[in-house]
Amino acid sequence: MRVLIVEDVAGEAELFAEMVRSQGHVPAVALTAEDAVEHLASAPPDAVLLDLHLPGMRGLDLMRALSERHPSIPVIAMSGVATEDEAQQSLALGAVEFLTRPVGPDRLRLVLDFLALGALARGLGDRVAPVNRRRYPRIALSVDVRVEQEAALWQPGWTTDLSPFGIRFRVPVRTLRPGHLVRLAFEPPDGQPEMSVLSLVVRLDAEDAAASFIDLTAGDFRRLRALVDDRAGSA
Repeated sequence: MRVLIVEDVAGEAELFAEMVRSQGHVPAVALTAEDAVEHLASAPPDAVLLDLHLPGMRGLDLMRALSERHPSIPVIAMSGVATEDEAQQSLALGAVEFLTRPVGPDRLRLVLDFLALGALARGLGDRVAPVNRRRYPRIALSVDVRVEQEAALWQPGWTTDLSPFGIRFRVPVRTLRPGHLVRLAFEPPDGQPEMSVLSLVVRLDAEDAAASFIDLTAGDFRRLRALVDDRAGSA
């Protein structure tokens, strides 16, 4: 899979390129959004890894252009200093994932592997629906969760399912909205301590809220992946 990396710091861009290359994909680098536009016109990639904070044309502006001119190319947005509004806008503009920097290789590998399956399907001529955020097995899980929104009091609730990338949960009082940042505290049933994760609410159903993890540490990611793999394998 061809991955266009849009990152203005040359050293960081090369690190991402090596990470992408080591995972079996073909990287290309654009140091500005303007350079990325030229790449897209001459050789459209299969996916774009986009830093939101760029000189000149902003990353969000590039995402708008991509959503209009290249809507079939999936975009992975990333930032180390993103605001809630930027995270919300990137997902609203069609980003399939929002990654907080520094980006761990394991997390990036899973996202790219999922997108590679989509690229393969398109190559075979299949019509691919918008990328399903369930790109990794989810397990049914019911444990207590505490939800903090905008430094308010913690609300008690409970989880309904879990993946290494996100969680579904319920709270008695529904004050959540898609795009809101919340902090979720819960204790997975693996005998280890409680984890607290900044998360972005991406969808609300009749009863449940779905959220993507924003600042999950590499250790907690491995912990959740092991739990999901173990339970999915024994199901």
